[in-house]
Amino acid sequence: MPSRAKQIVEKDMILYSCVRPNLKHYGIIKQPLENMVCSTGFATLTIENKEYANADFLYYNLTQEHYINLLHTIASTSTSSYPSITPDDLLDLDLALPPLSIQNNIARILSVLDSKIELNNRINKELENLAKLLY
Repeated sequence: MPSRAKQIVEKDMILYSCVRPNLKHYGIIKQPLENMVCSTGFATLTIENKEYANADFLYYNLTQEHYINLLHTIASTSTSSYPSITPDDLLDLDLALPPLSIQNNIARILSVLDSKIELNNRINKELENLAKLLY
């Protein structure tokens, strides 16, 4: 009998909303499952050659205000009834990719900073809850 356990795919997956990019609906899935399904309103990006690009570096690039504004400008010119982009619009972006070692270093630093920010936010939330209990 075949196993029903889901297999984890070895590629990180970046999800980027094709509708109203200025709303900043995007994310990165570090361990996507095999045959994972996502809404058709999102473009999915995976790095096929990990010797060329770092998925975290690409994610941090695509979530910068410059690219969000550029994609929103493109979306505003779409022929649909609401601002939207296509996956090809993401692929057509001109991204400067430094050598992989530099991408890895930048992505690692930004990931550590994101983790520290997330931890601080959790601590602040717990302190707020504690203060509410005390007062």
